[in-house]
Amino acid sequence: MDSKSGRKTVTRRGLLKALAGAGAVITAAPMTNRGRYRIFAGSPVEYSARAIDLMKRATVIDMLSPLAINSQKQAKWFADPDSFTAADLQPYKDSGINIFHIAVGLGGPDAYLGALRFFASWNGFIAHHGEYLMRIAAAKKVEDERVKGTKPSLPLEQYAGAYADEMYGEATVTEAEGKLVFRYSPAFTGELEHWNYDTFRVKWANPTVPEGLVTFTLNAQGKVEEIKVPGMADFKRVPARPTTATVR
Repeated sequence: MDSKSGRKTVTRRGLLKALAGAGAVITAAPMTNRGRYRIFAGSPVEYSARAIDLMKRATVIDMLSPLAINSQKQAKWFADPDSFTAADLQPYKDSGINIFHIAVGLGGPDAYLGALRFFASWNGFIAHHGEYLMRIAAAKKVEDERVKGTKPSLPLEQYAGAYADEMYGEATVTEAEGKLVFRYSPAFTGELEHWNYDTFRVKWANPTVPEGLVTFTLNAQGKVEEIKVPGMADFKRVPARPTTATVR
């Protein structure tokens, strides 16, 4: 809940979790709400059928997502992969997330051996459930998840503007000659190449910084609300300042 405006905000993950039920809503009442649908029971906000469809078909990567916060549950899955059942898998399928980045810190005096055990456990677990899971060990496999034949929801100039995050400060997106450029700092400046839907691949000017995927999210009115830069921040769109003229 936004304490200043009193409006309830919805996270991307929360939206993804609700999309499975949105299809039923669309089927049940295609005429009464004129192509706009309420996804969350506790929110009056409506989303267009197109926005819902885009979210359902987009490639979604969670960059900070161990499969289980409960370490005992995960240890049980590793020790006995058959204990990971279809019921355990279903919440991940329902989440709408396609790729999970298992972000876990490893350290201590036995960090090397710990890392070997970590990767061995995950490799064995994924191999045991090869019908459901796939290890992505190279960028090409991410490329395989790309949805071909899509285009951005909006003209490129409508993604351009100022963005800001409370911790990271300001960033900008500019458009020139049919290309978008994201600028945060000299090291984190890069051209945005369309990937699929409203996701773009960023090629940083600093060659030591690996390429990544950034995603623009749209609000219920179909306007750009923020740009998500994995590993950095979710930069909110800063409203454009109205131009004023002085009459003398």
